[in-house]
Amino acid sequence: MLAAAIVAVVVATTSGSSPQLGGPAGPEGVNLETGPPLAAAGAVPPAQGGRAGVGCGATEQLATHTHTHLAVFVNGTLRPIPPGVGMVGQLQTQSSPQGTFVSGSSDCLYWLHTHAPDGIIHVEAPAGRTFVLGQFFIVWGQTLSQNRVGPATGPVTAYVNGHRWTQPLEDIPLAAHEVIQLDVGTPIVPPRSVSFPSSL
Repeated sequence: MLAAAIVAVVVATTSGSSPQLGGPAGPEGVNLETGPPLAAAGAVPPAQGGRAGVGCGATEQLATHTHTHLAVFVNGTLRPIPPGVGMVGQLQTQSSPQGTFVSGSSDCLYWLHTHAPDGIIHVEAPAGRTFVLGQFFIVWGQTLSQNRVGPATGPVTAYVNGHRWTQPLEDIPLAAHEVIQLDVGTPIVPPRSVSFPSSL
């Protein structure tokens, strides 16, 4: 099942005046993010009780099922979020004319994960709760701060649904159809729009 969390600190999905983000539509129906990935896919090994309150299980959990979009620009260049973030072990993939879809992994799947290089973060948890961007980066094993996003360093400018975010980056909520954009360094890319298909 395709589930997506789109985190891109850019423009809100309802804004029709901003340009769309990325390349052609991918296997989830969202435009693919093109270019070298920000960092390799993967996840930290699960500790007892999960990581940062995020569990890891054999299958997807759908009591909470939302999708957030995340886009990261480094010095004005889009750096895609790779598929397979939040998946431990050997990745299981499916091919389609729209591209490769990572359906799962051999060991476990964190409640926060990605399936395709389209910026969609899938929030799939066994109980209704709110997750934040900092938890996704902890699961990924990457740094998130006001001066660093993964391996990219420099001042970070953030947008959520097209509005400037001035609170700690790790506190950005992964809400349904939220559009998050993080700009590391300069130039700062104006917020972009993201279209969520009805299936997400």
